[in-house]
Amino acid sequence: MNGQVGQPERATQNRVIALFRDELLYRYLGDWTDRAGNNNIEEGLLSTWLTARGCSPAQISSALSTSFSEITMKTVNIREGKRRLSTLVDCAVRGEAFVIAKAGKPPS
Repeated sequence: MNGQVGQPERATQNRVIALFRDELLYRYLGDWTDRAGNNNIEEGLLSTWLTARGCSPAQISSALSTSFSEITMKTVNIREGKRRLSTLVDCAVRGEAFVIAKAGKPPS
């Protein structure tokens, strides 16, 4: 495939995009594969979304730092990643404190 996504995989991705865009009303931002600074979490978009839902700057900062550490810690499937992110955002929105620790090291 020379670095290209195969046709069956591309067709599946297109169906998933259509589902999120058309049925779940997500905004599709396009294919950012080759975009400089591409990341799993777009900090500006998430901050704007959380602000619009009444989160404080402290809650947003906490959610962002936790989200980035969770994503870089290990790879998980998209359903598990979404569940973890939702849980962390909910904690931040409720103002709950939580500790981010490097695996195998207790927080100091």
